[in-house]
Amino acid sequence: MANRQAALAGEMARMRLNPVELAALKGICIWKMGRIEGGLAEEQFLALAKGLNRYHQATNMRDFEKAARLADITAMVAPVSAVFQDMKVVYEALGIEDCYKGEF
Repeated sequence: MANRQAALAGEMARMRLNPVELAALKGICIWKMGRIEGGLAEEQFLALAKGLNRYHQATNMRDFEKAARLADITAMVAPVSAVFQDMKVVYEALGIEDCYKGEF
């Protein structure tokens, strides 16, 4: 687990995500890790990718730079998912529930 976390941290440091890109990565991870099922997940992913593309256009990125950046962000989904799964195993082993079930 520590190796996965270190690899993920290193990759995130290399990418130097800005707040918009970090939010995009979070959104992609939520949808791709099965938190939203079916066609809605794909619609949301495409909408997020289009929004990120518009953001990158506003920063005057060239097409190949936008494509590379989106590929880098999308490639982070697997390592994030692996760390998430590791944490889920740890939580289950320790009897920790990873969601709030009380009243707000």
